[in-house]
Amino acid sequence: NPKSLQKVKAKWGISDRAAAAKRRELASHYAKQVAKAKGVSDLEVDSIVRNTVTKFQRQMNAERCGLFLLDKAADELYFRVNTGSDEIRFDAGHGIAGWVCRSGCPLNIPDAYMDGRFNRDVDKITGFVTKSILCLPLRGPDSSVFGVCQMVNKQIMVAEKAKSRVDMRTGTILKISSSKKIRKVVPFTLTDERVMLQCCDEVALQLTGALQRSEEHRQKQERALEA
Repeated sequence: NPKSLQKVKAKWGISDRAAAAKRRELASHYAKQVAKAKGVSDLEVDSIVRNTVTKFQRQMNAERCGLFLLDKAADELYFRVNTGSDEIRFDAGHGIAGWVCRSGCPLNIPDAYMDGRFNRDVDKITGFVTKSILCLPLRGPDSSVFGVCQMVNKQIMVAEKAKSRVDMRTGTILKISSSKKIRKVVPFTLTDERVMLQCCDEVALQLTGALQRSEEHRQKQERALEA
């Protein structure tokens, strides 16, 4: 704009043409610096999400865990499979995660296929079998939902009985295999739900700050490009 152009001209003591070129150079440099800062901020968000998913999955002995953030402008939930990869997005009212996002209420589902809100499409595509689900809202300082954390298939170790058969000639019980521990999928408990709601509140505080910094950097970048 004319005012910023005059400021550059006065500061550097150069012609209008040179001042315009210098202003473009400064704006480009500033935009790159802001973009770099924004990248660092995005990495902070990714780091929190990645650490949360790993921690929650281990804590609940869940087979899978996902954390979805809400894009209010697009009315979509999204997540990145890996840092820097393309985002996977879906309607904010779709499936179990969408229902929790819309209602703000947690869902503890012992059998996903018996719940009409469950979307079976992903299981059909991947071959994965979803059984138990614990899905919880992430709330900001104003209590509005800005994300959802979902854990799938809580697992416990149970003893498998030793296999045996009877020798028909002697009547002796023959041991075929010894007992061993196997994984079994079970429903999430009410205690799991209470514990994870508290954990989600703690994570929400971290994410709120990181997302705010990311948004501030995005706005700075836009202003720099418009300058």
